[in-house]
Amino acid sequence: QEERKEDITHSHSPRFSDKDNVPFMGMAKTSKKDFVGLFDYGSPVPKLQDSNVLLFYNEKSIPTDLTYEEKENIINSGSSNGGDNGNKSKDGTIQMLDAKKATNNCQIVHVATIPTDDQRKQSCLAVVQNYPNQFLQKWMRNNNALSQPFQAVNRGQTEKSRIFRTPESDKIQQHWKILKQ
Repeated sequence: QEERKEDITHSHSPRFSDKDNVPFMGMAKTSKKDFVGLFDYGSPVPKLQDSNVLLFYNEKSIPTDLTYEEKENIINSGSSNGGDNGNKSKDGTIQMLDAKKATNNCQIVHVATIPTDDQRKQSCLAVVQNYPNQFLQKWMRNNNALSQPFQAVNRGQTEKSRIFRTPESDKIQQHWKILKQ
């Protein structure tokens, strides 16, 4: 099968159109195991079967060295326009790439980790384009009531606990000993 040489980067993306005004042009996924093997960002990672990492791309960060079909699948990720199977997005799936290939054209990779227990809850993740910063907020409704307004809360707050408890003094000393080794 002959590779098409035309550049499709500027083609219309059914997933993210110009009128959506979002900072993404496409998306792909990679296995979580492969991703954390490439990026050791310090926090422990629970072992979840078949867990994937979702990557969003702007026009300049779409991976290089892709086949025409892979690039088309990234730009059209998740759009359901009939057809293929496997790793093809034409059937509504998201293009799967290994972590190294998926990030080969990224100068910066922002990683947002979310708790694994959020999968059992009515949890959402919002990505907001803003000034250059590393800002993460958590918003919750009081008493788990959807009728209540959202309130900004601290990162340790849960439905059952309204405060972020600092570790006990002996735990702090124990952890410092480990860090000093």
